[in-house]
Amino acid sequence: MPQLPELNPRDDSPPSWWEGKWPWLVVALAFAGGLVFAWWGPKSSKAAADMVPVQGVVYFQDRPLPGGTIVFSPDPRRGQDGPMGMGSIDEQGFFRIWSDGREGVVPGYYAVTIASSILPSRFLDPSQSGQSAEIRPNLNAPLEFHLK
Repeated sequence: MPQLPELNPRDDSPPSWWEGKWPWLVVALAFAGGLVFAWWGPKSSKAAADMVPVQGVVYFQDRPLPGGTIVFSPDPRRGQDGPMGMGSIDEQGFFRIWSDGREGVVPGYYAVTIASSILPSRFLDPSQSGQSAEIRPNLNAPLEFHLK
């Protein structure tokens, strides 16, 4: 019987170094590119701005508010955007604001809301709380919020 020709001729040369590895190379290059972009890529001017440390005291009915949470929300009506700031109110009514894992907020205008078990619910709504703050880069004095 005559011998049939081989359908897949064998190539005995060694495979190139990347053969079979190209999907992993693509993933590694994409990951490295993402790291480079995250580190040196465009930064928001708000994120690059210096944070201003914000602290103060909340009073309710002329006494320090004994515990709660205070939130500084950027006021879009006054052209403010960027990260929100938040802080805990201790038993003496004292608070510090943190945003994006750093102490302080970006300078600008903020609507302020305050949550506590002894406060009326209107203080949870920025449009009803009646509380706001303008944070300037040279803020040196603690803020005071007097709630009635």
